Formats: sequence, C-alpha cells, structure tokens
Amino acid sequence: MGSTVINDTVTLLLPVGTSFLYSYPAPIAVSGNTVKWLTDSILPFGNNNIWFDAHIDSAVALGTILHFEATVGPLSGDIDPTNNIAIVDKVVTGSFDPNEKTVDYPNPNSNGYISPTQELIYTVFFQNTGTDTAFNVVVKDTISSNLDVNTLKIIGASHDYTVSIHNGLLRFDFNNILLPDSNVNELLSHGYLRYAIQPKANLTNGTNISNTAYIFFDYNVPIVTNTTSNTILITAVGSIANKNDIKVYPNPSSKNITIEWKSNSSETTTLEILDLTGRTINKEGINMATETNSHSMDISTLQNGVYLLRISNDKQTAVFKVVKE
Repeated sequence: MGSTVINDTVTLLLPVGTSFLYSYPAPIAVSGNTVKWLTDSILPFGNNNIWFDAHIDSAVALGTILHFEATVGPLSGDIDPTNNIAIVDKVVTGSFDPNEKTVDYPNPNSNGYISPTQELIYTVFFQNTGTDTAFNVVVKDTISSNLDVNTLKIIGASHDYTVSIHNGLLRFDFNNILLPDSNVNELLSHGYLRYAIQPKANLTNGTNISNTAYIFFDYNVPIVTNTTSNTILITAVGSIANKNDIKVYPNPSSKNITIEWKSNSSETTTLEILDLTGRTINKEGINMATETNSHSMDISTLQNGVYLLRISNDKQTAVFKVVKE
C-alpha cells in the first residue's frame, strides 16, 4: 500500500511432507521445498495472485499442522519490511470440499479457542465444478453477531470484486469473472476471498463465534459451506500477589493437578474448576498459610476438554486454563 510499483521476488517455503506440483504463473525456480516467482509490476494498493498446487505425502498424519511461509523481497528502500511475510498454518484433514470456509488464528490445534482480542482471518474458497463457464459468482458470508464489523479488513481475492455489508451479511460480487469449469481448466477453476475481523469487546467466557458462507454460481442454487466455529477463552483476569508466582501442573493432566505458590498468604483461598460457560464443577477452600505451598486437585472424573481454574480470595483473582485429557 505504498506509492511505488513493485517488481521483486516471491519466495514460498513449503512444509515438510509436501512437494510442489505446478503453478500459474510458472515459477522461476524450484529447489526442494522452496519455490520462487517474479512479481509482475504490482501497482500501489494493488495485488497479484499466484496459484499453485502441492502434493501432501500420504505418510503425513491427520491433524498435522502444515506451516506455509511466503516472503516478498528484498525490496530496496522498503521502510517497513516486517509486513513482507505471510504465514498460514493448515491442519491436515481426511476429506476435501473445494467450496469451503476456513478460519486462521494462532495455535490452530487449540480446538477453536481464542482470546477475546484475537483477530480472525476468514477465507472462502470456491470452484466451478460444473460443465460450463461461470459468468458471475456471488458469495454471501454471514458475519457472527459477536464480531465487530467496524474492524473488518478485506485482505484480498482471486478476481476483481465489489463488496458490501448489510445487517451482518457480507457480500462479494465477482461480476464477469468467467470462471472456467474444472473439466476445461482445473487450476483456473478456483477462486477465493479473504478478510480479517475482530470479536466485539467485552464478550464473556465461552461465547461462540460461528460463520457460514453461501456461494452462488450464476443462477444456480447456492452451495453452503461448512460452518467455522471459535470459542472465547479468557485465561487470566487478575493476579493474587503475582500470578507468575503460581504454577499449575501437570497441564494437560488425566488425574490430578497441583497448584503451587511462592507467596506466603494467610488468607483463605478458593479454588474452583469451571467449564467454558462459567459453570462451577468443583470447588475447594484452602488456607495458603497452613499448606506447604502446594495443593492437589482431582480432575479424573471430568470429561476430556478445556476448563478454567479460578483461584480467588477477598481481594484478588487469577484464572488459568486447564486441559483434561
């Protein structure tokens, strides 16, 4: 988004377990898992797209996180080179629908749990799997009422588009897209859109954020994507003396967790295990002055999943995430 036309190199580092197949445009170099392209005169506020296919080895286990990293440059005279890198982590799944919606966020193996201020990056993928060219494509994306539309940022799309939002419905119109069907040109039969948005302020613990997209190819009935789902997880709301002086281990645990503290407190302290809706499942009272700087809690009867451990006295509170496995 500067004021200079960009002509430079794009470098993609593929994760272990994958191999490059082909791309459009063709790369200038392929060496192992490193692929390079030359950019084609990107104008200020403009963008270019590179399409590529990669093979995932059958030995890669389901649930594996694949780390893709792309960089542009070096750009001579760039005042902010820190934004010349893009990283996408993808979880390997067992099936594939070319029309789908994904959500990216840190720690994609966290079962969808995010912090209250975590920006979410949504991508809607679509493909013309019909028998003729699609002249127009419309994507209607339902924005969760728990997302702040004022933080919406359009990151990019595969083709020229117009965008509008009304009553929580985000609409992308790809007019005259001329998307070939997959039988004629598989590589160019794909399209996508990508945007970022943040949760609303002051969402409570356990709040769910769900989104679904509807893809219209010309006058056909819409294709409904999968529904993405994230859950707000508040892991800390304060401190008792110093939250860093409290340790909770082992975590994850299948039987017991130990709460260990350094400070010498004479106050009665309450230990609570809560589910993500805030419901108290187990509650114990201890006196930190009379115990030997540690206390054990039995969590063996809990269902596997994520819980909150709330430690509180009359003055302060600390909350820790606990995983039962």
